[in-house]
Amino acid sequence: MGKKDGLNVLIFGATSLIAVHTARQLATRGYSFYLCARDEEKLSQLASDLQIRGAAKVAAFAGFDAMRPESITQAVNSAFEAFTHYNIVLLAHGYLPIDGEKMTCEQESLTMRINLLSCMEIVCAIRANYLDGIKGGVIAGISSVAGERGRGKNMAYCAAKAGMTAWLSGLRQQLRSAGVHVLTILPGPTDTPMLSHVAAGRLTASPQAVAGDIVKAIDKRRNVIYTPWYWRWIMAAVRHIPEFLFKYLKI
Repeated sequence: MGKKDGLNVLIFGATSLIAVHTARQLATRGYSFYLCARDEEKLSQLASDLQIRGAAKVAAFAGFDAMRPESITQAVNSAFEAFTHYNIVLLAHGYLPIDGEKMTCEQESLTMRINLLSCMEIVCAIRANYLDGIKGGVIAGISSVAGERGRGKNMAYCAAKAGMTAWLSGLRQQLRSAGVHVLTILPGPTDTPMLSHVAAGRLTASPQAVAGDIVKAIDKRRNVIYTPWYWRWIMAAVRHIPEFLFKYLKI
C-alpha cells in the first residue's frame, strides 16, 4: 500500500519551472513528492534535486501526456498507488502557442485540450476514485491573467485560461463540503521557457518569486492569488476598458 504518513505532494507538469521552484521550496520542509511529466531525464534530475534539498521520498510517472486521456488515468492511478493521501495537488502543466494569430484549428484545439480539458480530466479521475485521498488538502491550479480578457494575439490561450479560472471557482464551491480547498493561481508573464520567444519586460516575474507566492497561498488557504501582486490592479484596469475601445488595442 502507499504511504500515508507525512505530507505528500502530487504535481502534474512537474518539470515546468514554476513547478520546479515550488517543489524545491516544499522539499525543504521534508515533504514527499509524486512527479508527473513527459521527460524522464528531467524528472530524474528533479527527483535527485528534491531529495538533496530534504524531500522525504520522491516517486515519478514519466511519459505523462496531457493530450492522452489514458495517460492521465495511468498517472492518477499510479500516484495513488505510491501514496494513499495527498496534502497538495498542483496542476502546473500548460502550453502557450508562439504565434497565436496564425494558429490552425488543430492548434487551437491543442491549446484548449492541454490548458483546460486535461486539468478537468485529472481532477475528475481523482474525485471519482480517490476523493478520500485529498480530503483536508489543497488542489492548486495555475491559470493566468491572460484569462481575464480575450486577445486576438492568443485568443485560444486566453479562452482556455478563462475557462480554467471559472472551472476552479466552481470546483472550489463544489469541493468545500468534501473538505478540499481549491486555490486559483493567476501569474502574469514569468521568465520561463514558455515565454522564451518574448523579450522580458519590467513586469516579468522570476519563477522563484511566483513559486514563493504559491507556497504562501497554499499555507494560508487563499482562494485566488495574482502573482506578482500588482497584476490584480493591472487586470482590474484592463477588465474595465470598454469593449468598443478594447477591440482596437494591440495588447
